[in-house]
Amino acid sequence: MSNKNWNVAILGMALPQAKRVGMVLAEKIKNHPDFHYLSNWDSTPCDAVIVDANSLDARAELLRFRRKWPGSVTMWVSDSGNEGDSGFKVERANLFVSIRPILENAIEQSAISGGQLPDQKWVPEASFGAVSGSLCALVVDDSITVRQQISGALQRVGFRAEEAPSGEMALTKSKLKAYDIYLIDIDMPGMDGFTLIKKLRELPDRQRVPALILSSRAGALDKVRSAFAGSDLHLQKPINLKDLFAAIDSCMLKTVQGNRQALIDRGYRLAPEG
Repeated sequence: MSNKNWNVAILGMALPQAKRVGMVLAEKIKNHPDFHYLSNWDSTPCDAVIVDANSLDARAELLRFRRKWPGSVTMWVSDSGNEGDSGFKVERANLFVSIRPILENAIEQSAISGGQLPDQKWVPEASFGAVSGSLCALVVDDSITVRQQISGALQRVGFRAEEAPSGEMALTKSKLKAYDIYLIDIDMPGMDGFTLIKKLRELPDRQRVPALILSSRAGALDKVRSAFAGSDLHLQKPINLKDLFAAIDSCMLKTVQGNRQALIDRGYRLAPEG
């Protein structure tokens, strides 16, 4: 993830909502980029702009913005989450939980392309084919301690680990990026783990991506519900690392039809002993 500070403009939102968005952007998160909301974008270079699709004035102002700062990323906010001419879109109801992962994904895409990314030429859905490059996992849990523990374990076996504190944020990130494995808690505020997995399975090319449930709930009914939702395995918290590594290894081998070398070529390694 780039450590560049990103300047972000907001067009078409009422001032109270724009200020709330600015507060979300201003939050400092370790190992995540810093965003700065600019109320006056004419005088300071901007990397991205958030546009309210319901505002006709904002649509007109966007033309001037793009002439001023060509190559900047545009993120559209609408009631349906489908309006706008770029690949970065968000449903209004999910704005405050989705804004950061969407902008962070924009940074990653920009870095991959070697600089500023003209957003009209990039469509996230087009990237959901065969995954190449380093392995990447998404850890979904409302406990930051658990997320960090699981992320650290994943790094030991060659994964880049990303995190989401809620099912809603995990779903947003998954619409923008393909992951190689999911590790998901059940009990979270808002969308629970069962619902998240069902929704992930509805996304293009996500039906076969391994999804592990990691939960303190380990009754027979919970395991049945996990399997019915589409999970591959159900592990009980507190997690035994040996069991976790074995589960990851088993699931990942299935994705490559037992061809371990294909995983090794992408950086995968067996868990160290002890």
